[in-house]
Amino acid sequence: MKKSDLKNGCVVELRNGDKGIKIDNILLIVRENSKDIFSWLKLNDYNNNLTFPFKDLGEYDIVKVDNDVTFNYFNTEYCAKAIGYYSCRVSTKTDKWTWERKENILTDKEREYLKAVIEPIKDKINFIVKLEYIALQKQCIRIQLNEGCMELYPFDTNTQFINMELNKEYTLKELGLE
Repeated sequence: MKKSDLKNGCVVELRNGDKGIKIDNILLIVRENSKDIFSWLKLNDYNNNLTFPFKDLGEYDIVKVDNDVTFNYFNTEYCAKAIGYYSCRVSTKTDKWTWERKENILTDKEREYLKAVIEPIKDKINFIVKLEYIALQKQCIRIQLNEGCMELYPFDTNTQFINMELNKEYTLKELGLE
Protein backbone atom coordinates (compact mmCIF):
# COMPACT_ATOMS: atom_id res chain seq x y z
CA MET A 1 0.00 0.00 0.00
CA LYS A 2 1.15 3.53 -0.76
CA LYS A 3 0.49 6.77 1.04
CA SER A 4 -1.78 7.90 -1.79
CA ASP A 5 -4.00 4.82 -1.20
CA LEU A 6 -5.05 6.01 2.27
CA LYS A 7 -8.67 7.21 2.27
CA ASN A 8 -9.92 10.01 4.49
CA GLY A 9 -11.25 8.47 7.68
CA CYS A 10 -9.22 5.28 7.40
CA VAL A 11 -7.95 3.79 10.64
CA VAL A 12 -4.22 3.10 10.88
CA GLU A 13 -2.09 1.34 13.45
CA LEU A 14 1.49 2.40 14.05
CA ARG A 15 4.31 0.02 14.91
CA ASN A 16 4.20 1.24 18.54
CA GLY A 17 0.53 0.17 18.80
CA ASP A 18 -0.99 3.67 18.65
CA LYS A 19 -3.99 4.02 16.35
CA GLY A 20 -5.06 7.00 14.33
CA ILE A 21 -7.48 8.34 11.76
CA LYS A 22 -6.44 9.98 8.49
CA ILE A 23 -7.97 13.41 7.99
CA ASP A 24 -6.69 15.12 4.84
CA ASN A 25 -2.91 15.29 5.29
CA ILE A 26 -2.73 14.42 8.98
CA LEU A 27 -3.02 11.34 11.14
CA LEU A 28 -5.00 12.14 14.25
CA ILE A 29 -3.50 9.77 16.82
CA VAL A 30 -5.94 8.59 19.48
CA ARG A 31 -4.43 7.33 22.73
CA GLU A 32 -7.12 5.72 24.80
CA ASN A 33 -5.09 5.19 27.99
CA SER A 34 -3.26 8.49 28.24
CA LYS A 35 -3.83 12.03 29.53
CA ASP A 36 -2.76 13.29 26.10
CA ILE A 37 -5.69 11.70 24.24
CA PHE A 38 -4.94 13.28 20.87
CA SER A 39 -1.78 14.11 18.96
CA TRP A 40 -1.08 14.22 15.24
CA LEU A 41 1.48 13.38 12.58
CA LYS A 42 1.76 14.92 9.11
CA LEU A 43 1.47 12.46 6.23
CA ASN A 44 3.89 14.62 4.23
CA ASP A 45 6.58 13.42 6.67
CA TYR A 46 6.03 9.77 5.62
CA ASN A 47 7.71 7.88 2.80
CA ASN A 48 5.39 6.58 0.07
CA ASN A 49 5.62 3.06 1.57
CA LEU A 50 4.09 4.39 4.86
CA THR A 51 7.36 4.26 6.79
CA PHE A 52 8.72 7.14 8.81
CA PRO A 53 11.90 8.47 7.17
CA PHE A 54 14.04 8.44 10.32
CA LYS A 55 15.27 4.94 11.17
CA ASP A 56 15.35 5.61 14.93
CA LEU A 57 11.64 6.59 14.79
CA GLY A 58 10.42 3.35 13.19
CA GLU A 59 7.82 3.13 15.95
CA TYR A 60 5.76 5.58 13.85
CA ASP A 61 5.73 3.35 10.74
CA ILE A 62 2.18 2.53 9.63
CA VAL A 63 1.82 -1.25 9.86
CA LYS A 64 -1.96 -1.75 9.47
CA VAL A 65 -4.73 0.07 7.63
CA ASP A 66 -8.51 -0.28 7.62
CA ASN A 67 -9.40 1.55 4.42
CA ASP A 68 -12.98 0.25 4.31
CA VAL A 69 -14.57 3.36 5.85
CA THR A 70 -17.14 6.04 5.27
CA PHE A 71 -16.08 9.34 6.75
CA ASN A 72 -17.63 12.78 6.31
CA TYR A 73 -15.78 15.93 7.27
CA PHE A 74 -15.63 19.61 6.36
CA ASN A 75 -11.93 20.41 6.53
CA THR A 76 -8.91 19.45 8.58
CA GLU A 77 -8.92 22.51 10.83
CA TYR A 78 -12.62 22.21 11.66
CA CYS A 79 -12.42 18.46 12.13
CA ALA A 80 -9.34 18.58 14.37
CA LYS A 81 -10.91 21.28 16.54
CA ALA A 82 -14.28 19.54 16.72
CA ILE A 83 -12.76 16.20 17.60
CA GLY A 84 -10.06 17.58 19.87
CA TYR A 85 -12.07 20.09 21.83
CA TYR A 86 -15.73 19.17 21.65
CA SER A 87 -15.89 15.42 21.47
CA CYS A 88 -13.96 12.42 22.70
CA ARG A 89 -16.13 9.99 20.74
CA VAL A 90 -13.53 9.17 18.09
CA SER A 91 -13.22 5.43 17.64
CA THR A 92 -10.23 3.65 16.17
CA LYS A 93 -11.70 0.22 16.80
CA THR A 94 -11.84 -2.01 13.76
CA ASP A 95 -12.80 -5.63 13.26
CA LYS A 96 -10.64 -6.11 10.22
CA TRP A 97 -7.58 -4.66 8.56
CA THR A 98 -7.68 -4.20 4.80
CA TRP A 99 -3.84 -4.07 4.67
CA GLU A 100 -1.05 -5.27 6.95
CA ARG A 101 2.66 -4.71 6.45
CA LYS A 102 4.41 -7.95 5.61
CA GLU A 103 8.01 -7.82 6.69
CA ASN A 104 10.64 -9.85 8.38
CA ILE A 105 10.09 -10.01 12.10
CA LEU A 106 13.82 -9.91 12.82
CA THR A 107 16.40 -7.57 11.36
CA ASP A 108 19.40 -9.21 9.67
CA LYS A 109 21.53 -8.47 12.75
CA GLU A 110 18.96 -9.93 15.15
CA ARG A 111 18.58 -13.04 12.98
CA GLU A 112 22.37 -13.58 12.81
CA TYR A 113 22.67 -13.19 16.58
CA LEU A 114 19.84 -15.62 17.38
CA LYS A 115 21.08 -18.16 14.83
CA ALA A 116 24.47 -18.20 16.54
CA VAL A 117 22.92 -18.50 20.01
CA ILE A 118 20.53 -21.33 19.14
CA GLU A 119 22.79 -23.37 16.84
CA PRO A 120 23.83 -25.95 19.50
CA ILE A 121 20.28 -26.31 20.90
CA LYS A 122 18.16 -25.78 17.79
CA ASP A 123 16.47 -29.20 17.95
CA LYS A 124 15.40 -28.64 21.59
CA ILE A 125 13.54 -25.33 21.07
CA ASN A 126 9.75 -25.16 21.48
CA PHE A 127 9.37 -21.42 20.85
CA ILE A 128 10.96 -17.99 21.30
CA VAL A 129 9.13 -15.14 23.02
CA LYS A 130 9.78 -11.46 23.85
CA LEU A 131 8.98 -10.62 27.47
CA GLU A 132 8.70 -7.32 29.32
CA TYR A 133 9.85 -6.43 32.81
CA ILE A 134 7.63 -3.40 33.41
CA ALA A 135 9.21 -2.29 36.70
CA LEU A 136 12.67 -2.27 35.11
CA GLN A 137 11.47 -0.83 31.78
CA LYS A 138 13.37 -3.64 30.11
CA GLN A 139 12.57 -6.45 27.72
CA CYS A 140 14.31 -9.72 26.95
CA ILE A 141 14.15 -12.72 24.67
CA ARG A 142 13.30 -16.09 26.23
CA ILE A 143 14.05 -19.33 24.42
CA GLN A 144 11.71 -22.03 25.66
CA LEU A 145 13.30 -25.48 25.45
CA ASN A 146 11.81 -28.97 25.77
CA GLU A 147 13.20 -28.98 29.30
CA GLY A 148 13.73 -25.55 30.78
CA CYS A 149 14.39 -22.19 29.20
CA MET A 150 17.06 -19.56 28.75
CA GLU A 151 16.79 -15.78 28.71
CA LEU A 152 19.08 -13.49 26.79
CA TYR A 153 20.40 -10.13 27.99
CA PRO A 154 17.85 -7.46 29.03
CA PHE A 155 17.48 -4.43 26.75
CA ASP A 156 15.62 -1.12 26.95
CA THR A 157 11.95 -1.33 25.97
CA ASN A 158 11.31 -1.06 22.21
CA THR A 159 14.98 -0.70 21.27
CA GLN A 160 15.63 -4.21 19.93
CA PHE A 161 13.52 -6.98 18.42
CA ILE A 162 10.96 -4.24 17.71
CA ASN A 163 8.88 -6.30 15.26
CA MET A 164 8.33 -9.11 17.76
CA GLU A 165 5.05 -8.84 19.64
CA LEU A 166 5.21 -9.12 23.41
CA ASN A 167 4.33 -12.54 24.85
CA LYS A 168 3.74 -14.08 21.41
CA GLU A 169 5.26 -17.55 21.03
CA TYR A 170 7.22 -17.63 17.75
CA THR A 171 8.38 -20.75 15.98
CA LEU A 172 11.85 -20.87 14.45
CA LYS A 173 10.19 -20.82 11.02
CA GLU A 174 8.23 -17.62 11.79
CA LEU A 175 11.47 -15.90 12.78
CA GLY A 176 13.38 -17.20 9.76
CA LEU A 177 15.73 -19.26 11.94
CA GLU A 178 15.21 -22.74 10.42
